[in-house]
Amino acid sequence: MSILGPTYRFGVENRTGQTINTAGAIVLRIKQWKISSSGGITFESSFSTILNLSFVPLGGATSVPNLSYTHSNIIDNLVNLHIGAEVELTVTAPASSNGNVILYLERSVDGGATWTDFGLGQILGDILFTTAGTKRLVIHL
Repeated sequence: MSILGPTYRFGVENRTGQTINTAGAIVLRIKQWKISSSGGITFESSFSTILNLSFVPLGGATSVPNLSYTHSNIIDNLVNLHIGAEVELTVTAPASSNGNVILYLERSVDGGATWTDFGLGQILGDILFTTAGTKRLVIHL
């Protein structure tokens, strides 16, 4: 069974107390992997950016207010059959930030027509901010 699932996306929740609205302030990149025919792990050759705040079509959203969410592109995994991924979230929080940015993995059971409610996906990690700054979170699935 795949850790990722047949159809998935990532959700990012802003709980910093401030609106994140700088272009490129939230960037999510992944490098997926699967088992090769020889039984070894085969990674994709490079990272793919699947969310980049304010950059269409990757981001779409231009801001993420406090206590709000944004989502990555939907990934259809039925053809490539990737099992896991290396996930990199980079966030630049604005001045006076004090709180977390939370990363979720969300899976769809019907090919992307229906998703879990916001905040109920699988929590992969979070970044704590106590002031402005840029931080990076790397998760291996």
